[in-house]
Amino acid sequence: MDYINSIRLLAKNTKPLYKGHAFDQMMLRGIESTDVENILKSDTNEILEIQPPTAKSKDERILVYDSQYPKEIIIVTVMTNFPSIEVITTEFVDYNIWKKENNKLIRI
Repeated sequence: MDYINSIRLLAKNTKPLYKGHAFDQMMLRGIESTDVENILKSDTNEILEIQPPTAKSKDERILVYDSQYPKEIIIVTVMTNFPSIEVITTEFVDYNIWKKENNKLIRI
């Protein structure tokens, strides 16, 4: 599946669904829904990684990031309620986990 184009198209045409955990983390971290929506809609966003299902999460988790956005935010989404994007959580880039190479984030 072409996740990035699906995410962009859905974000441009529908509002994402936010899990309660996502709202809690956004409030704690000062991340606004406009940040999330702008990153998801962006033509310069990218998928950092797709995490396989686990015992805790039965769905693939898709980590979306936009190196051109003024805030360094990673959005963790799932695409299970198609045609909707579900935001699981949001976080600022943690450079203990990620490093930048050629303006791309790479997991350490």
